[in-house]
Amino acid sequence: GNAVSWYTSLNEALSEVKSLEEPVREGRYEGSLVHVVGTTFGATLQDEEFGVASENALAIRRVVEMYSWVEDRDTRTERDSQGNERQHTTYRYSKKWSSTVQDSSHFNENYRGEYNNPASLPFRERTFSSSVSAKGGFELSERLRSQLLHWEELYVSATGTSSSSGSNAVVAASSPKGFRAVDGALYHSASGGKISANSPRVGDTRVTFQKVTGGRTVSLIAQQSGKYLTPYRTSTGKEIALTA
Repeated sequence: GNAVSWYTSLNEALSEVKSLEEPVREGRYEGSLVHVVGTTFGATLQDEEFGVASENALAIRRVVEMYSWVEDRDTRTERDSQGNERQHTTYRYSKKWSSTVQDSSHFNENYRGEYNNPASLPFRERTFSSSVSAKGGFELSERLRSQLLHWEELYVSATGTSSSSGSNAVVAASSPKGFRAVDGALYHSASGGKISANSPRVGDTRVTFQKVTGGRTVSLIAQQSGKYLTPYRTSTGKEIALTA
């Protein structure tokens, strides 16, 4: 079965892996499964649309949310006095921050006129990534890189202001019109009125940012393929690509 296949693959990997004392490419290990310990190096990444930049980053991510009505349905099966079964659905509506469009046209027809949301988000979520390399010149495949994405929240402030969030503080140098920095995030009021992080209104937009920081020491087990570390395929067809 699958468990046996994985057991065989891991044993094969254990017998084949070559540990490199230094994270330096060696021609004799080309195509081999290698164990490397090294330090990741990031770059300065920028979201030009919002003017947010962060140094030593493997990736930064823009998260866009809208304050929206959300429909929850609770369906129960009930029996009447004759023993016949029927389904009864209760609809509840609450206001929440949502990173996906809550399509109010699909709400229960009895409530559509009462609970209305905008049809789209004004901006989309985006991720900006650098090519991830480790000391010694190795670059990581997409799969290995994804295993290193430990996201941290960034504290966004307006140009000319300061915050106490240390290395996770960034400045929104050129936010789109109508956005203001409040409590580490960027807010836009749908009504054009005063922005409040504590009492938002339906249709308001919140934009936050996250970062994966470089400079971490990582342990990698993967195949040496030129300058890249890539998944290693065992004789059973399983792929080995491990990070710690």
